[in-house]
Formats: sequence, structure tokens, C-alpha cells
Amino acid sequence: MTGDVTTVGETAERVVRDYLGVGAGERFAIVVDDRTDPEIPRELARVAIELRAEPVIVTIAHRSSSGAEPPAPAAAAMAAADVVLCAASTSLYHTTAKAAAQRAGVRGDFNAPYR
Repeated sequence: MTGDVTTVGETAERVVRDYLGVGAGERFAIVVDDRTDPEIPRELARVAIELRAEPVIVTIAHRSSSGAEPPAPAAAAMAAADVVLCAASTSLYHTTAKAAAQRAGVRGDFNAPYR
């Protein structure tokens, strides 16, 4: 049985354009950790730039468990963005940083798989 192989670039295009709906001029924070394949944030940023958005890649050290808070500069970047995608090896969904970002009106995915 054979199937189509989807590249990271193709997946990034679907995520940024279709799922997150990133638009021109939007601030897009891509939060990854030291276990995330570097191709993932690179391709996400590439698509955002093509859409004339303003991507920033924030790399944090691996958290010991899902729900562990990111460092303050990462939390600040999340809250200052229009759109956030967390593609780290542990989830930032149940964090104060995520809650603060959402209170600030940020949309996005705070629980994305990293592989």
C-alpha cells in the first residue's frame, strides 16, 4: 500500500494559511523547544513571510512536563503576538502564559505536536 507523502513545507502552508489564517501584518509567534526539528519553525516562518506577516521564532529549553510554564520572555512574546503556534515537545496549553495570551486576544494553537 502506498500513500502520498506530505512534506513539512506543505503541512506548514496548510497550518499557517488555512488553520491559523495568518494574514499580512500579523505578529506570529512560533514557540518551539530544543527537541523540535528545526525544519518545522523554519517552514512555518517561511509561509508567514510569504503572507507578509511578521514571524518570530521563540526557542525554549525542553520543559519537564506539559503544563510547565515557559520562560518570561517566551510568555511575553506569546502575549504580544496576534497568532501563536506552540510546536514544542510538551504542551503549553495548561499554562498561565497561554491564559494571558488568550486574554490579550491572541488566537492560535498552544498544544501542537512537534514532530
